[in-house]
Amino acid sequence: MEANAQSNKLGYQLAKYRERRPSPDNPVMFKTLTPVTVRVGKSLKGKRVRMLDKDHIILVNQVKGRRARVISSTGGKVVGWVSLCCDIGTPLLQRLDRG
Repeated sequence: MEANAQSNKLGYQLAKYRERRPSPDNPVMFKTLTPVTVRVGKSLKGKRVRMLDKDHIILVNQVKGRRARVISSTGGKVVGWVSLCCDIGTPLLQRLDRG
């Protein structure tokens, strides 16, 4: 509140900034913070496709809840789904900056 009032006095316009969500038109790079399991579908009970090691760079083109769809960086083919965070909220992936 106070910052907003001061910005009006100074002539600044404050605005919230949130990066665009990953989508088929806006794929986003993430880095794994711990080893993660890639599964066939969104379900946590789905068949395991593979494991990704820590510090692996992945391309995500959709987020549903705490699940993210991983695609191939070469052909854009769906690889599977991973969790963004564990059930207690510890992050498993970190969004990478564009620059």
